[in-house]
Order: sequence, then structure tokens, then C-alpha cells
Amino acid sequence: MLFRQNRGDGSKNRRLRFLHRMKGMDNNPRTTDQANTDSINPIIINEVQMILAEKRTSLAVTRTAIAILAVPLSIMGLLIATSKYYDVLNVLYILLPLIGLSSMLILLGTYMIIRSILSLRHQDQYIKEIKRQNTQLGKFMD
Repeated sequence: MLFRQNRGDGSKNRRLRFLHRMKGMDNNPRTTDQANTDSINPIIINEVQMILAEKRTSLAVTRTAIAILAVPLSIMGLLIATSKYYDVLNVLYILLPLIGLSSMLILLGTYMIIRSILSLRHQDQYIKEIKRQNTQLGKFMD
């Protein structure tokens, strides 16, 4: 058979009800409520997903910055612990560039942390604004 015949089991009616629900044309209150809860705009969901991806990136930057801050602290701790084995004036030509590099790493790590925290706050505010505008989406997010 080339064409599928209507079996009389209501499959055609089910398909029509489904299409009406998707278009919001059904007057049945139960299905209208379901259509309203299911009709969250996919663009808004994609926008929230993108913001959450940016938030994960900001958290990864924070984690990297903390690791960058740990390097100079561990180097300085090692130098202080072994300071009785060398004379500072004899190795000053090594210590000055090392202290300069350590201070630059501390500044870089601090800058990265401050920037990522500001970015996280901005992203949180943007998500709150989207939740305020779309009450249906706010039900699913804390």
C-alpha cells in the first residue's frame, strides 16, 4: 500500500490535538497550561546557556589566576627556607630579576581575579534580568 489509511483509532485526532497544542489553539485548560509551560522561547534558553558557558569560563580564569598567584608564593617560601645556605649580596643579580618576575606574576594573578569576579557579577545580573523578564524560566532556575 502506498498510502497509509486512517485506522479509526483516533491517531489523526491525536495528531491534530498535538498541532493545536503546539500552536496554542486548543481551548482545553489542561493542555493550554501545558502549552504555556512548554512555550519557553528557545532563543532565551540558548542565551542563558551561553551566559552560563561564559560564567564557567570566568571561573576557569579565576582558578588559573589562583595558580599563578601560588607560584611566586612558593618560590619566595623556598628562598626564605634556604636563606641560611647563601648570602643575599652574593646572589643579588639572581634575586632581583626573580623578585621582579614574582611581583609581575602577583600583579597578573590579581588582575585576572578582579576581572573574573567583575565578569561573574555582570553575568549573574544578566541572568537575574532574564529570569525577571521570563517568569516561566525563573521556575526552573534558582
